Amino acid sequence: MPDKKFSLFILLIFLALVLVHHSPFLTQVYHQGKDLVFCPFKRVTGLPCPGCGMTRAFWEMAGGNLKKALAFNPFSVVLLGLALADLALGERARRLEGVYRWLLPGLLIWWLIRVT
Repeated sequence: MPDKKFSLFILLIFLALVLVHHSPFLTQVYHQGKDLVFCPFKRVTGLPCPGCGMTRAFWEMAGGNLKKALAFNPFSVVLLGLALADLALGERARRLEGVYRWLLPGLLIWWLIRVT
């Protein structure tokens, strides 16, 4: 399993988005900037990167909309689930190591299908 710090980092990002999602002012700021492109890969190539949609997916999960989150980037849902399992299960989470090993290849295959 990755370091617990990584799982904690993912969880803290999600919790911050939950707070932002429920703040009317910050939600308005998010929606005003949602069409901005920060990804250098997309700016140069015009194609979405493998991680494209993860921020929007986390945003939708923070608002409780799992269906939209899966549409933006299904690996965000998997990543949050793995981080939560890692923190909740402790040493018993070692069984999830196989999932982590297949996460990157799965993400790359999904990305190739997405851009073709």
